[in-house]
Amino acid sequence: PLKGLPGQVVGRLRKTASFPNPTFYKLQRMRMQTYPHPRFICSGELRTEEVVLPRGLLDQTVLVLEGAGAQVVKRDERLPKKQIKVAFAGELTRPQKEAVKTLKRTEIGVLVAPPGFGKTVVGCALIAERKMATLVLVHRQPLLDQWRESMVRFLGVNLKDIGILGGTKKKTTSKLDLMMLQTLTRMGDLSEIARDYPHVIIDECHHIPAVSFEGVLKQFPARYVLGLTATPYRKDGLEAILFQQCGPVRYECVSTDEGK
Repeated sequence: PLKGLPGQVVGRLRKTASFPNPTFYKLQRMRMQTYPHPRFICSGELRTEEVVLPRGLLDQTVLVLEGAGAQVVKRDERLPKKQIKVAFAGELTRPQKEAVKTLKRTEIGVLVAPPGFGKTVVGCALIAERKMATLVLVHRQPLLDQWRESMVRFLGVNLKDIGILGGTKKKTTSKLDLMMLQTLTRMGDLSEIARDYPHVIIDECHHIPAVSFEGVLKQFPARYVLGLTATPYRKDGLEAILFQQCGPVRYECVSTDEGK
C-alpha cells in the first residue's frame, strides 16, 4: 500500500524492479534516435493506492522497507497446498539428485542445465517431492509431448490422468496438467485456471520475458514456481524479467558430466 509510504521509499521500491533497457543503449551507441524506447524498463506497477512488484523481488523489497525503518508484515495469499498422489519411479544421476535437493529447499527459482541433463526428469522428481497440483507451461508441441511421456514414465500416471490445454486438446484435470503458453495468451483472464495450481513449472523459461508470456505468468498466484532452461541469457538482454518472475538461479550444471 502507498498510504504513509514516503515518495523516496516508493522510488527505491520501483528501482528494485527496474533495469537498463538494452535497446536504448544499443541505439545510443549507434548514434541513432532512441525515442520511443525508455532508458530503463520497470516490471513493477505503480497504481493509484499501491505499488506492485514481481514475486522474485520479495527479499529486496523487505530490505528496502526495513532499511527505511518499517516493520514488515508478510500476508501470504498464495494458493493453499492442493495434494495429489504421485511417486517418483526413476533413478536420478548425482547432479540430478543435487539439483532436486537444492531446489526443494526454495519456493521459487531457476534450474540451468544443458540439453541431455534431464531437466524434465528433475521437474518430475520435484512434482513427486511436493505432491501438489502442478501445471507445466511450454511453448512448443514437442516439449508438451516430452513432458507427457516423462510423467507417464517417472510418475507412474496414466495418459488419461494428464490434462492438456493446447492446440485441439482442451481437457484439464486441475491436478497434473500441461498447457501451451500461446493458448493461454489468447484467453486473457486466467483467474479461474490459475487458482487450481499451487505448483507451476515453466520449461524453456528464457522465453518468459516476452510481453505476452510474462503476462500469463503474472496471473498465477502459485506457491512454488520453477523455471527450467539451458541458458537464462537472451540476445535482447531482458533476462532480468525472467529472474523477477521466476526467481534467481538456484542450481546450475555446466555440462552433463559435471556437478554445479
